[in-house]
Amino acid sequence: MLVDVFPGARQLRYRLVGTEVERNFGVSMTGRYIDEVMRGRYLEFVRGMYQQVIERCIPIYSENTFSDPDSRAFLQGWPLRTARVMLPLSSDGAAVDMVLIAQVFYRDATAAMRTVLATQDHFSIAEEATVVHSEAPARSSTISG
Repeated sequence: MLVDVFPGARQLRYRLVGTEVERNFGVSMTGRYIDEVMRGRYLEFVRGMYQQVIERCIPIYSENTFSDPDSRAFLQGWPLRTARVMLPLSSDGAAVDMVLIAQVFYRDATAAMRTVLATQDHFSIAEEATVVHSEAPARSSTISG
């Protein structure tokens, strides 16, 4: 995924999203703002990671689980899991104006498809999310073009 960062880092828009990510989210994301796709505590968690990447110019790795109690997969011990790495990019070498994200999803292949859109209300930051980032200051990559 490529996410555009608008001045002030208040608006974040998906510039490019891969087919597999959109399939797991359950909605077309390209061209949309993150608050059009996410809600609640999950939106706060993701927005917080973007803020760290943008303000501190650091990469972040995170993992989380969506524990939808209505899902047969969850009851069988196979909740939807995801891992992502977020990398700061800059067109001027100073201010982060884009974030590159690689995200993968883990699920039981035999379970019914449950999407992030359908299960994000069952996201728990305190118990089921891990965020790891570098404490050392990182420089952003410069985008040419």
